[in-house]
Amino acid sequence: MSTQRHGDERDTWDGLAQARREAARRGDRWVGTQHLLLALLARPEGEAQRVLRDAGVTRVQCELALAGLHGPTAPATHTDPRDVDVARRAQVLLDRAARTTAGGGITDEALLAVLLVDDDPGLARTVLNYLGVGRGLARVLTRQP
Repeated sequence: MSTQRHGDERDTWDGLAQARREAARRGDRWVGTQHLLLALLARPEGEAQRVLRDAGVTRVQCELALAGLHGPTAPATHTDPRDVDVARRAQVLLDRAARTTAGGGITDEALLAVLLVDDDPGLARTVLNYLGVGRGLARVLTRQP
């Protein structure tokens, strides 16, 4: 798997440290789209969080869906978040989110939008579709009818 090493990310999203902690907590050594989604849910209030909340998406629902789709969280092992790398697919989506935002920074809203419309859906989009909210959220964030 091709990855970006910790500290090599361009246009870093300020929630990436939380995504690394999410991956480490689950016993994963790579930040995937599911960790980006969990990090979004852990962020302070913003448009992405409001859209998720209004759709009824909770962290607990996402954790349960991930357990059903990907398997339960790994048994308690200590993975240091600093040892967690960003998987290539997650980095591609972070880069795409940066290109959609004025100034090149990554907003939570831009990241959620690219997670929802990714042409190679990862676990985040699969979880949101499983919860029955993926398409509706994509329309809300991209302002489609």
